[in-house]
Amino acid sequence: MFQYLLIKRKNQKVFLIVFEDDKYNKIKGSLRFNYMIPVPKDCIEERIINDEKNINRKIFLQKQLEYINSNINTIKNRAERTYLRVINNYNPHLTENSCDFEFLEGKCREYILLSNRYIAVTSEKEDNMEE
Repeated sequence: MFQYLLIKRKNQKVFLIVFEDDKYNKIKGSLRFNYMIPVPKDCIEERIINDEKNINRKIFLQKQLEYINSNINTIKNRAERTYLRVINNYNPHLTENSCDFEFLEGKCREYILLSNRYIAVTSEKEDNMEE
């Protein structure tokens, strides 16, 4: 129904995206699982890396994607483990410093229902105007 996007915050355990071949600044990004938010799939826009006009940006995005794909199982496991720890209040400190996943999931479902109703109502009005 929805996927998670990640929001950054300071001083949390993170999954770092590291480029070993960069001698100046190896860390190129991070994933902070306790700040995941649900997002309806139809609100996510796919970015086509090959369409990137800036060659340096294109190479950077390709390297990030390659790094993430090579660590996908670890990323998914950490995301799921964090999610379960937060919703089950396994670690109160972690829960206090995380998004309220269940609340946000409810709001996401509410948004999906409301947007589907809006689309249905809009379509009905458009159909009636054509007659």
